[in-house]
Amino acid sequence: MDQKAINRLVEKHREKRALDQAFYTDPDIYALDIERIFLKVWLYAGHVSEIPKVGDWFLYELENESVIIVRSDEEQVRALVNVCRHRGSRVCAEASGRSKRLACRYHGWVYGLDGELLAARYMGEEFDKSGIALNRLHCEVLGGMIFVNFADEPAPFDFVRQGLSECLAPYHLDSAKVAHRQSYPMNANWKLAVENYSECYHCAPAHPEYSRGHSLARPEKKTADLYEEILSRAPACGLSDKQVNRSLLNAEGFGADYNYERYPMIGGHLTGSDDGTKLAAKATPVSNEATVTGPVNWQDAGNTCGQPAVVSDYNNTGTGGPCNTYPYPGPELIYRLDVGPLPGWEELPTW
Repeated sequence: MDQKAINRLVEKHREKRALDQAFYTDPDIYALDIERIFLKVWLYAGHVSEIPKVGDWFLYELENESVIIVRSDEEQVRALVNVCRHRGSRVCAEASGRSKRLACRYHGWVYGLDGELLAARYMGEEFDKSGIALNRLHCEVLGGMIFVNFADEPAPFDFVRQGLSECLAPYHLDSAKVAHRQSYPMNANWKLAVENYSECYHCAPAHPEYSRGHSLARPEKKTADLYEEILSRAPACGLSDKQVNRSLLNAEGFGADYNYERYPMIGGHLTGSDDGTKLAAKATPVSNEATVTGPVNWQDAGNTCGQPAVVSDYNNTGTGGPCNTYPYPGPELIYRLDVGPLPGWEELPTW
């Protein structure tokens, strides 16, 4: 489908109606989704605990792109495009590793952890390797979470940092570690995955177990008092009382969307487990200046502070772009949306 045909579909779209089928099935529209949305927004790539030592690296892959996320020194995390500057071969083949240098296995070109070319065998004395380096992506770390952006000139990440740093601080995400990882492949367009995750209108009929304990499954007017209560308690628990929505048309820059929301548990649930009981040992009590009766931590905050807190980091556009990251502190659970090809042109969203 050419650009003119796509424009005609956009022009005939009726407000508050579902998108035309082609937006979920056409390969050319999918290619534009990748080019104009995913490759221009801030994307969650991983956590610093995955690369604790200098030389540690892992691959972040999106569609046909491959990125080396590497700790180049004690204080620096870099995102290097995993393509050798000689003949375009992949530099790193495994999913993760530890290296003093990054060496391409095709012709043996060797790069430093900063991406600079260190050696190019048999290229002759006249060969000038200065200025040759692996392409670098914009890379930022917030609360231990690593974000990358493929755009040449992305929206400043400072928008996200300034908007979320205070809200995230009580959860100590920078000291978290990856305990388990699970993927859920879906043979569907990524928009369907995002649309489903972005509303809870379906929760009661589709997820009755979830709906027993989560107030999101109920109409807002029935839980307004509960929201007011947990927000009023937040400062005493060392938590933010903010509700932040700077996504879509409220974003301060294209691709620099973010959202912070806390919502109350209901039905006597302390956690999101099937019976609402605790699943993990108590965490370290929150440090705060307010006087609170008894220990306050992520696990018992359901009684004292309206746990769980939910932090959602949206990477969206005004037309409904990717929601790449959803961290759920308490203990932290992070969902990441990835897209990649199945046989043919179909995409494979993975939560």
